[in-house]
Amino acid sequence: MGDVLRRVEVTQLPHPFPSKNWRCVGLDSVRGCVLGAAKEEVEIAGRYPGGSFSWVVLLSQCRRWLTHWLPVIVWMTLIFMASSDSESGPRGSRILAPLIRWVAPGLSATEVDAIVFFVRKVAHFWEYGVLAVLLLRALSAGQAGRWQWRTVGWALLGTAAYAASDEFHQAFVPTRVASITDVVIDTSGGAAALAVWWGVRRVMRWR
Repeated sequence: MGDVLRRVEVTQLPHPFPSKNWRCVGLDSVRGCVLGAAKEEVEIAGRYPGGSFSWVVLLSQCRRWLTHWLPVIVWMTLIFMASSDSESGPRGSRILAPLIRWVAPGLSATEVDAIVFFVRKVAHFWEYGVLAVLLLRALSAGQAGRWQWRTVGWALLGTAAYAASDEFHQAFVPTRVASITDVVIDTSGGAAALAVWWGVRRVMRWR
């Protein structure tokens, strides 16, 4: 295995990750170049002499990037689409209000509206909680499963920034309004989800 790696030379790659130094020559630098690639991927090097191995590494890294970041992009797109729907509020009320009246027929219209409002805010809370966890997963790629608080901070900051941009976007959608309170709720949801994820990791480690 070591002999295979020593024979591999990977020249400068046209790589989409500019923070990485992709001039890799020799055993140690090739190990750094593949960035934790699976053993079978490293063994492929023996079948690709010289710089042709660069494309194997490139495709592997593109696949890893998509695996971690595509869920984030998809979830952000779903949030954006929901925020662009000017009828989402009335539609949600038409669905939730009859259900609440069926469960608790004695409630007044004001109480039903308050419950609908609360349910919508809880949905926002956990909607951004999912986003925070997805961001943490993507940003933690290459950290060998280690929990790093700096990465957690970046994930939470990204969640807050997207929440703020979403509220700004809603200011231009009919029937929707921008709200600082919603940004706080969304960011709190992200923080709560990250805390839950940290707790789950701790429990799993003790087992």
